[in-house]
Amino acid sequence: MDQRTEAVDRRVALECTTNTRDLGGLITEDGRQVRRGMLVRTDAVLAPTDADRSLLRDLGIRHAVDFRAEAEVSANGANAYDPSVRVLALPLLDEGTASVADVIVKVFREGDVTLAEELLGGGRSQEMSAVGPLRMVRRPVARESFAEVLRLLATDDGAPLAFNCTAGKDRTGVFAALVLRLLGVSEDDIVADYVLSNECRAEWNAGAYERLGAAGLDIELIRPLLEQEASAMTAMFRAIDEDFGDFEAFLREGLGLEESVLATLREKLLTD
Repeated sequence: MDQRTEAVDRRVALECTTNTRDLGGLITEDGRQVRRGMLVRTDAVLAPTDADRSLLRDLGIRHAVDFRAEAEVSANGANAYDPSVRVLALPLLDEGTASVADVIVKVFREGDVTLAEELLGGGRSQEMSAVGPLRMVRRPVARESFAEVLRLLATDDGAPLAFNCTAGKDRTGVFAALVLRLLGVSEDDIVADYVLSNECRAEWNAGAYERLGAAGLDIELIRPLLEQEASAMTAMFRAIDEDFGDFEAFLREGLGLEESVLATLREKLLTD
């Protein structure tokens, strides 16, 4: 079974989300496999149905990490996991990027054509999309948060763990990429998982394009913010190499992770 077929099989069929999948099943460069049922990436879990709650219980999630900013949670709601799930809020946006994100949310919610042109025109939306992941790994607050989640995962009861942002594709996609690379999954397969969000969210995106297009908005202004480009993830990995020399140095120096933590994560999250 190739990695793309494996990726489709990894989806978690929650009715209340569009972009939920297990990272387990991906194959590492040395022929091992990411253990299933340990790491679930998702968009926000806001209104689970009874079937969703049953599926979530079956997954046995112990921790849920929410990368959304406080304003996003206030506007859209907290994740609605079972009370037994321990929730960790780790907003990844600093004050400046959070304010931009708030305006973008306003564009989507109100379809404000003038605001969209002002904020996203002149190639700005393409730039935001292209450099978003690399800016994230260069942001100290984000690196500290990623390290905190990885240390949690390395504890005895740190998994199964779910992690999310709003759409489950950008902040969630960056953390998924980092943990998969730590485990030895190839960059090509990580990129394939990153852009799989386009397929998972295709129906939602189509509805957004129809609604905002009807309001007079040029959908090409917003397309880069809704769809993932492989080049953005590749640029992130090249930025890591540029800043730290290689990925292992990034783990040690950029995230401050001890060798014991890395060894525990690989032992815990991989299977032969």
